[in-house]
Amino acid sequence: MTLTNAYCSLEELKDFINKQYTYTASTISFDSSTKKILDSAYGLKRFEDINNVGGVIKVSGPTTNAGIYTVAAVIRNSITVNESLTTLAAGTPTTISAYESLEDDTAMEAAINAASRFIDKFTGRKFYTSTETRYYSSNDTCIIYIDDLISLTTLKTDDDGDGIFETTWATTDYNLNPYNAVLDRIPYTWIELSRGGNYSFPVSAQKCIQIAGSFGYSSSVPAEVKMACLIQSSRLWKRKDSPFGIAGTSELGTMQMIYKLDADVQNLLEPFRRLI
Repeated sequence: MTLTNAYCSLEELKDFINKQYTYTASTISFDSSTKKILDSAYGLKRFEDINNVGGVIKVSGPTTNAGIYTVAAVIRNSITVNESLTTLAAGTPTTISAYESLEDDTAMEAAINAASRFIDKFTGRKFYTSTETRYYSSNDTCIIYIDDLISLTTLKTDDDGDGIFETTWATTDYNLNPYNAVLDRIPYTWIELSRGGNYSFPVSAQKCIQIAGSFGYSSSVPAEVKMACLIQSSRLWKRKDSPFGIAGTSELGTMQMIYKLDADVQNLLEPFRRLI
C-alpha cells in the first residue's frame, strides 16, 4: 500500500510511536521482591496505554537491569514485569521504551490513509491540493460561496443556460474572499463582484458557474492537522492489539473502550471544521 494525500509520513508515524513510549529519568528504581520498576516522578504513566500490558519493554542505560522484559501490569508509577529484577535505587538515568516491531509498513500506511480521510470527513475539508474544474450555482448575482480554494485559474459563466460557458471573467471582474486569506493561511471560500466589474453571476440556471483552480485548505498541512493524523494513525495501528475494541483487562483495572474519537484529536481539529 502507498500513502495517498496523507497528512503525515510513514517515518513520522514510526518516530511518533517510538517517542510516545520512550521515557528517560533518574527517578526510576527497581524492586526485586515485587518485580516492579518504579518512578517517583510518575513518568511511567505513558505506559498505561493498555496495548503495552502483556507486551514487552526494553530497559537501557547504565543499570544492572538492562534488558527485555514482559509486562504484567502498569499503573501510574510502576510497571510490574514477569522476569526477575535486581533491587536498585533511583539516581542513575534509565530509559524505558516499548519494545515492538514497527516493520509492518503496509498496516501503518493503511492507518495513516484511514486517519487522513477521517480528518477530511470530520472537518468537511481537505488539506491537500488538487487542480480541478468545479461547477456552482448561485442565488445571488453579486456573490457565490465555493469550496476551499487556494488559487483561481479561470472563472467562466454560462449566461443563457445552454451548457456552454461563453463568458470568461477577467481578474478585475471579481474579488476572492476573505481578502487576507493568504496572509492568514486560510483558503478563499467565497467570490464577490469587483466594483466596476463587467459581469454578474447568473441565477437563472443550475451549474452555470465554472471555476478552475487549485482547491484545498492550504498548500501545506497545518501543524495541528499533522498532529491529529499522527495521534489517530497511532490509535488505528494499535487497534490490532484490541480486536474487540476493548483494551486491557478488568482484573488489572485498566479496561478501556478505544473506539471513540481521541479527545486531543477533536480539540486539534475543531477549529478547522467547516460550518455549513
